[in-house]
Amino acid sequence: MIGRNSYRGLRSSILDNTTATGYGASLSSDYSSSEIMLGLTGKHSSIINPKMRFDGKLHGSLTRESIKSYQEGTNFSWKDRTLVQATAGASATFVFVPQPNLQTYIKLGATRRALMGGKQASYSIDGVAISAATGNNVESYYTGELGFSYKSAAAMTITAGLKRHSTISSDSGTNTHISMNWAF
Repeated sequence: MIGRNSYRGLRSSILDNTTATGYGASLSSDYSSSEIMLGLTGKHSSIINPKMRFDGKLHGSLTRESIKSYQEGTNFSWKDRTLVQATAGASATFVFVPQPNLQTYIKLGATRRALMGGKQASYSIDGVAISAATGNNVESYYTGELGFSYKSAAAMTITAGLKRHSTISSDSGTNTHISMNWAF
């Protein structure tokens, strides 16, 4: 997959309270960014036995984003910055089919993201220059999922799952889904 994104924003007035209050400033803004992404995904599926299948997936991407400089009068600005980010991951799914109308699965996955370029950000707030290279430049994301799909004799399919994720920066969460579909 190859993708490109570009945006530009221009506002002639983002803050103008001089007339209403007699204080303040009239500010405008102009910003733009462009991004290009190259991504690859490989999948593999194999039958382990008549009731079990393995599905594996490898994925990776490389993204480059150019952020142009920005300014809001003398209140806030940033300098040009080019970010380069690489992402790679893998997942393994074991699908168990105990009967033709029922399948269950367990899926484990891991993804790692690294900021390879553009770690230094230069800002100015009220005329004071700030340069920062801190932040989360590397992240690992882990997932685990359990689910099932059941096809009833009445042409209804019920699908449900429970997914848990966590990161090396202690972010975590759980989500669930359930759906019912009928064929007419």
